[in-house]
This record gives sequence, structure tokens and C-alpha cells, in this order.
Amino acid sequence: MGEAGAELSGGQRQKLACARAVLRKSRLYVFDEATSNIDAESEADILSVISHLATLSTVIVITHRLSAVQLDADVVVLSDGRIAERGRPESLLAHDGAFRRLHTDEEFQYVSAR
Repeated sequence: MGEAGAELSGGQRQKLACARAVLRKSRLYVFDEATSNIDAESEADILSVISHLATLSTVIVITHRLSAVQLDADVVVLSDGRIAERGRPESLLAHDGAFRRLHTDEEFQYVSAR
């Protein structure tokens, strides 16, 4: 692994951080950009862990990657530090709001690894 994990890739570091979090068995987990700058396989692995944790605990995922948004989750969209929208993804997509604009904006589209 090298000193301080210097030999690990970004995805390996993030997987290790997730493993450490799981071992703590907390009631609340906060993942801030947990899938940023990693490959699709690592993203799928991390999202799988987060999905499992969400069945056991409260999980908050902060992300700019729409592929990390679970379809069975409540979504809170922030704009300028305020809540712009809140609800299930399918209901937020049904009206022309910030979440829908993010989904249709090519700059923010990602391919989901799930």
C-alpha cells in the first residue's frame, strides 16, 4: 500500500474509506462526493455499499454525479446554499425544476455504472 496509502489508486482509497466507515456501524453516514474521480467499476462497488448501508442506517450522499443518486431515495437539491427542491427523483423529473434541468443538461449527464 505504501506509506499513507501512496501506492493506492483513487478508487482503492475511496473503497478503503467506505470499508472503514462500514466497520464503525454508525446510525448516520455522510458521503461527500464518494464517487468522484473514480472508474465505473469502483463507482458501482461504492454505490452498492452505500445502498446496503441505507437499509441499516440513515445515509446522506452529497454529490454532483447524478449516477450516484439512488432512485428510491429522497433528493434535496441545493442552489446558492438554499433548498431549491426536495422529493423523489421521479416526481422531481416530472416538473421543470433544478433537478430536471440537471438531468437534461449535457454538462451534468453521466452514465450510471449500475
